[in-house]
Amino acid sequence: MTVDEIFLNAVESWRRNSGVGAMLCPAPLNNKVPLLLILQRIYSRSPTCSTIIIVKNFNERLDVIDFLTKQEDEENNMEFKRLLDEKIIRIITLDFFVSGRWSSPAFLGIVYNLESFDLDIRVWLDRCKFKLVILNKIFDRQEDRLYLSKICPILNEFKQKEIDELRTCRPVEEIWIGVDIPSDTEDYKLLEYYNKEITTTLNIFDNFDNIKYARIGNPVTNESAMEICNRIAHNNGWSDSLDMSNEYNRMIDEVYNPNNLNDRAKKIYEIIRERSHILTDYNGKLDEIYKICKEHENEKILIINSRGEFASKVTAYLNNMFDNVVCGDYHNKVENIILRNPDGTPVLVKSGVNKGKPKEIAYQAQMTLNQNKFNNGEINILSTSNSPDKKLNIDVDIVIITSPLCEDIKSYLYRLTKVNYRGDVIKLYTIFCKSTMEHKQLLEKEVSINHQIVNKDENMDISENNFDFVIAD
Repeated sequence: MTVDEIFLNAVESWRRNSGVGAMLCPAPLNNKVPLLLILQRIYSRSPTCSTIIIVKNFNERLDVIDFLTKQEDEENNMEFKRLLDEKIIRIITLDFFVSGRWSSPAFLGIVYNLESFDLDIRVWLDRCKFKLVILNKIFDRQEDRLYLSKICPILNEFKQKEIDELRTCRPVEEIWIGVDIPSDTEDYKLLEYYNKEITTTLNIFDNFDNIKYARIGNPVTNESAMEICNRIAHNNGWSDSLDMSNEYNRMIDEVYNPNNLNDRAKKIYEIIRERSHILTDYNGKLDEIYKICKEHENEKILIINSRGEFASKVTAYLNNMFDNVVCGDYHNKVENIILRNPDGTPVLVKSGVNKGKPKEIAYQAQMTLNQNKFNNGEINILSTSNSPDKKLNIDVDIVIITSPLCEDIKSYLYRLTKVNYRGDVIKLYTIFCKSTMEHKQLLEKEVSINHQIVNKDENMDISENNFDFVIAD
């Protein structure tokens, strides 16, 4: 089912329910669309009826006005401007409502994107002839949910399966940004060493399954790790009776001695991890991340990193480069910090053995704090790890993935159900180390027909160098 069909079905369901009902429209759906569709139908039949729309704040009020009056249809725009100018449609903020400056019921009462369903709202809405509640998430309080079901029951038109399909099929426009690792650096030399070790180990064991069995044994054949190492050793000409005065035999023993095979099988996984960390956490990526953030400094940016350690490094680098706190961490690899008041003074512990000491907060509280700062506009960048908390609830304009060894964008679209990607197309930047396994991973990844890689042709060639492209996790 298409987005248009979902909205039209919801509007029709609201009409059949005598113009009473609530719509829960989670991201990626634009929940202003059913608002527009219902108002268009109402005013085509009853051009003078009164409508009151209660919104969360003044910015939300401006957003709703813009949406109603800036469609492609100029006749629609002129009509809604007239309805607003003549106060036939009134859009009021929650603060204005609760201050007592509005209490009269309306022909059509609309509650839009509020976070609670307090008593004054319930009483007012119940007095309106037609009732519509539009939300992007369900109320947190059970009491609010209960009264909503009585006054304005939720219409079952926005099914989760269909929402998930829509979310994961969003159009994506991706730009690849390659970073060189200079040949005179320690990182380059380490990569050469690691790649050589991995290639040598694969040549000895033939495949990664044999490496695993030589490390932990084979539960299917019930062979121990050392039994497997002994079998591989003997198959390659080793025996415990080799004449070690012979240089060739000494070479055989150095490579295929069962104890050496077992040690190599154990160590190679650490080498694979270290090689991956060099690439995913490469410092040369930091400046490219900064350039993207600088280019989009007035937009909301989510940066996804392979590891929390690098996510913290990204946060510190950006805040230093901007000479301001623009980025917050959203992962568990952070140290405790002192909680501070808006004026910068430490919040003190009020009771217990630590009374009077500065209050420290751990990663979970920091994640909540930084998410709130992001949503309130105090910062515009969040830096997270490869598996962001599913509770992440933010609006995003730009996504930066700092390594192709992270999950692909479709996984995040499916996992992060509360993240709203603003705009018709998701703008994605992927940063990678050139002529490495990261580069190869990018070139081999499959993308859907609605996923456009803007500059793929520019990044097709992998330079000839000493890197081996064995990929192992």
